[in-house]
Amino acid sequence: MFPAFESGEKKSFPSKILLLGEYGILTGSAAIATPFPLFSGELCLPPKFENFKETEFVKRSNTQLRALYNFLILSDIPIDFLNLGKLKNDIDSGLWFNSDIPQNYGIGSSGALTAALFNRYAPDKIKKLPLREIRTKMASVENYFHKTSSGIDPLVSLINKPLHFSSSGEISLIQQNIIPAFTKNKNEKEPGFSIFLVDSKTPIRTGGLVEWYLKEYQNRDFKHAADTVYIPANNSAVRALLSCNYSALLSGIATVSHFQKQFLTLLILPEFRKHVSHGLTTGDFYLKLCGSGGGGYMLGFTQNTNRVKEYFSQNQLEILFLE
Repeated sequence: MFPAFESGEKKSFPSKILLLGEYGILTGSAAIATPFPLFSGELCLPPKFENFKETEFVKRSNTQLRALYNFLILSDIPIDFLNLGKLKNDIDSGLWFNSDIPQNYGIGSSGALTAALFNRYAPDKIKKLPLREIRTKMASVENYFHKTSSGIDPLVSLINKPLHFSSSGEISLIQQNIIPAFTKNKNEKEPGFSIFLVDSKTPIRTGGLVEWYLKEYQNRDFKHAADTVYIPANNSAVRALLSCNYSALLSGIATVSHFQKQFLTLLILPEFRKHVSHGLTTGDFYLKLCGSGGGGYMLGFTQNTNRVKEYFSQNQLEILFLE
């Protein structure tokens, strides 16, 4: 049985961050995603709450789960890998998803819910399937939220380990620590390489982003740029991160950031485009989309942590460093 299920029933499921591979994974690039345990969620059967607001949240979550259940029983793809009868009974008993994961922020709130449902309602024999098959099955559930789910978010949340998705579709666990907290540069006088999130304070509100990208990819000039610049730079960054070669990683990220600024402008909030440009101009940091873009968090990479803190503090933007 896969490691995620070896130590008994798992209850809490983390958010996730797609470090590399956004959109490109749809057209042949590699990707790396990691759990982000700062936020998490778990399925609960509610006790009696005295707090009115909390009760309203529980009721709203239960209503959303019922809508998801109705989607699953009417799905064109048979959801025969979940015990939907047990799910309905639990929903009737007040089942809800207790989560502090920001919704519409690109860090996998629906993925964590999908993982929790899979863990609770899929039989053990399904959990023993190869990761690619588990990913496909969970994607068919998460389609309720995104129309076209890659299945990456729920898989990372379920396994709770960093995963490498190769260009050929293979999935492997990343054993080494690829995100050290503040690695030191050679002179050790200031914090070195780090990865961080920048909070836009704006939930993602643009729908159909995946469909938009796939439509753009049909354009000859866009496809040529994606195939010859974006995907190779992303794959180079993936290899660099796996080998902890942070100089090579930043070089690849710089190209990814420049491509997104030029070709995926629609997915970057207008007020954030100046920050992307500042990073590219100064080299102090490089920003890229975190997930689908269009709001939520942006993902940053730097070897000048102190300058990053100073810059975003001056611009009154909150940052979170990954550890």
